[in-house]
Amino acid sequence: MAKFIVLKNGMDHKVFNFDGNIARVGSGSTVDFQLETAGIEGDLFFIAKTPSGYEIERRARDLPFTINGVAAADRTIIGEGDKVGFLDYIMIVKYQQQEQSIPVPAAPP
Repeated sequence: MAKFIVLKNGMDHKVFNFDGNIARVGSGSTVDFQLETAGIEGDLFFIAKTPSGYEIERRARDLPFTINGVAAADRTIIGEGDKVGFLDYIMIVKYQQQEQSIPVPAAPP
């Protein structure tokens, strides 16, 4: 499972918990992760689960984006702590580990 923390203009905005295989990021009623994008309607990105992590794929061809401040290719693997920058958003990737219960020792007799 992954969590995508989205900041808009450097401030808290939204958190998306993702436990599926593919999600659509953009604006409008047909996307999974809805963002406010003035003048841009539809898909901005697809996020897909892969054996090596999560991959982000640009769907809006004229939309530049960066990974950790470096211009990104149309399809890029994103890892724990990576920062995806686009428009006035920053999306921070956090992988969530399965919570394991910690055994509680029995009280002495």
